[in-house]
Amino acid sequence: MTAIACWFNREESDSIWAVSDSRITQQNSRLTDHCPKLFSIPVSVIRSSDVYRIHPQKIFEFGFGFAGSTMIGINVKEMLAVSLARLHEIANNNPEQQISTEAFPSLNEIASLAKNIAEQYMSDIGQSFPQAVRIQMIIFGFCWRTQTYKIIKLNNSIEHPANLQIEDIQNLSTGRPVLLGDNLHELNEFIENTRQQFTPNTINWWRTPFIALNNWINQETVNTIGGYIQMVTAHPLGTRISFLTNLNENIIRTSYAGINTTESFGPTIGGFILMPMDGMSLPDENGWDVGNQVTRTAADRVATNR
Repeated sequence: MTAIACWFNREESDSIWAVSDSRITQQNSRLTDHCPKLFSIPVSVIRSSDVYRIHPQKIFEFGFGFAGSTMIGINVKEMLAVSLARLHEIANNNPEQQISTEAFPSLNEIASLAKNIAEQYMSDIGQSFPQAVRIQMIIFGFCWRTQTYKIIKLNNSIEHPANLQIEDIQNLSTGRPVLLGDNLHELNEFIENTRQQFTPNTINWWRTPFIALNNWINQETVNTIGGYIQMVTAHPLGTRISFLTNLNENIIRTSYAGINTTESFGPTIGGFILMPMDGMSLPDENGWDVGNQVTRTAADRVATNR
């Protein structure tokens, strides 16, 4: 199946982090180790003053991830991207002003839209392949409508395979990860055991789900979970896919889901740089070298709460 961990990270500025593996299997046989499962989806609006409807304005981004049926997950992601790419503003008496955040779609509304789309695919596929509709999805990021960070989980069950349940996760500030995929009990236990190695509120402590899942992938702990780790971070300024680099390799390679486009294609496309300019290094088995530090923001927060 897969493994996804999503959590509220307060190591410095508040943000939501999500990590996943990249392996796709069928009946425990590996199909590929290079499947993206985490995405950033932009929401754009055509202003009422744009009479030719040719200048969509991006208003925010959110994160999306899936575990289970790749066909359902990928198609829901694409349908969300198409549906939210060109929203049209309802008549505005002051089109010169910025769009009010009160008019922004909430992440809960987007989750409901994802549920509606997914259940149509589940109905289609379930008629011929009832065992192939197992799906879990996650929508996360900063919700401008409610001015809060959100992690929203959608999943069906063996008992009710045709219906998705929506769960708006509460108490995010604990840093406890929301998990999707299979072997969840074992993964959660591994994350908790890994976290005990670190001093609370250090960088490695907040990033424990990343470190733990990366170790799981490298150790081939479960045959349905593997490939390469992926990472997405979400905050009010945007939702970013990070390209990851293993500094322990002889050749530094920056990749996404294990694929480095610049190696096979080249560093530029047209008149632009293709090489990713944002990313981070992968941790060692025991985290990052600087991970035992407590950031100034985290230290101030701890002092305030005493």
